[in-house]
Amino acid sequence: MGGRRMNCCDLEMPAVYDARTIKARKAHKCSECAGVIKPGETYKMISGLWDGRWDNYKQCADCQVIICDLGQIYGDKCDCIPHGHLIEELYNLISYHERETGEPIIAAYNAAAKHRGGILVKTKLWEGAE
Repeated sequence: MGGRRMNCCDLEMPAVYDARTIKARKAHKCSECAGVIKPGETYKMISGLWDGRWDNYKQCADCQVIICDLGQIYGDKCDCIPHGHLIEELYNLISYHERETGEPIIAAYNAAAKHRGGILVKTKLWEGAE
C-alpha cells in the first residue's frame, strides 16, 4: 500500500476519500505501528481511491496522536503525514538530527508501539550527534 498525503501537501488528492472513527469489534493491525488494535478500542479507518487503486488504512488512537504531533512540527496540522508511513517520517526526524523536537515524539511513539506489540523506532543514529 502506498502512502498518500492529504489536503495541504504536494501529493495528489484521491478521487474518493473517507476517514471515520470506528470501535473495533475484533482485533486489527495498525497500518502505522503494526501493533494490535484490540476489540473495544476506537481507531481511524481510512479508505481512498488513488490512481485508480483502492487503499485502506487503520490507525490506532496512539498513532493518531503521534501523527498530529509530528504534523505540528511540519506546520501542517494532522493531515500531511502519508498514510502508512509514520515510521518513515519518524526516521526522517532522526536523519535530519531534529533531536530536540523529535525525541519526545519518538519516545511517545515507542511507548505506544511497545504496549501494542508494534514496531519500535531505533534512535541509535542520534547517539553522538549534537
